[in-house]
Amino acid sequence: MHILAFTLIAVLAVSCSYSEKPANTETSALTVPDQQQEFIKPVEGFITQAFTDGHHAVDIANEDENGVGISSPILAVKDGTVTEVVTGVYDGGYGNNFTIDHGNGVQTFYAHCAEVYVAVGDTVSQGQVIATTGDTGRVFGATGIHLHFEMMVNGDKVNPFDYFGGAL
Repeated sequence: MHILAFTLIAVLAVSCSYSEKPANTETSALTVPDQQQEFIKPVEGFITQAFTDGHHAVDIANEDENGVGISSPILAVKDGTVTEVVTGVYDGGYGNNFTIDHGNGVQTFYAHCAEVYVAVGDTVSQGQVIATTGDTGRVFGATGIHLHFEMMVNGDKVNPFDYFGGAL
């Protein structure tokens, strides 16, 4: 029984997709084809869960000097128009969330927000504070207060690392 439990714990530990905090969290940017403006990092912090086959997003968290999770401003990664806002409900586990259309088939999705400062139809500018990170919806374990960030290109979820020069 103990050997089985140890093996299960070892398998679970290896399969987790958490990464360590990077030493440098400067804003990274990369231009998407047919787009003039580069993307900027949506929030300062570190990756708590990367893009995988089972998690089509990147989770980014921030913490204070004592290692306690804190809410941080979320920025528009690029100019765009808000197309959907959901607040005050569980929404399939995403909690408070919204989508921005950046044109040319590119959309970004922001979830688990503590506060949302945009409404459907709003035009946002790159770098504008649009929300704060939070823990609304289905949030547990190591992720805590964070931003769940997705990118879609022509309706397909894509790895944001491919559009941010490999670093968020």
